[in-house]
Amino acid sequence: MLAVLVWVFAWWLTEAVPMPITSMSPLFLFPFFGISCADDVAQSYMDDVIALLLGSFILALAVEHYNIHRRLALNYRE
Repeated sequence: MLAVLVWVFAWWLTEAVPMPITSMSPLFLFPFFGISCADDVAQSYMDDVIALLLGSFILALAVEHYNIHRRLALNYRE
């Protein structure tokens, strides 16, 4: 497990691999090396708070993509 963590940390530090791949690599590496089962690792990735944050980030990206923030700002007049 320590070797996997050092490997992921090296990827994170050097950015040799894109961050989404680096962050998801324990999900595949822990079951592959027999450190933990895939269900336990996946459950730690989708905690309730993490799901809430992920949903809010996706909503913020959608608002920015369709310029809803500008539309609201331009339509708001006193």
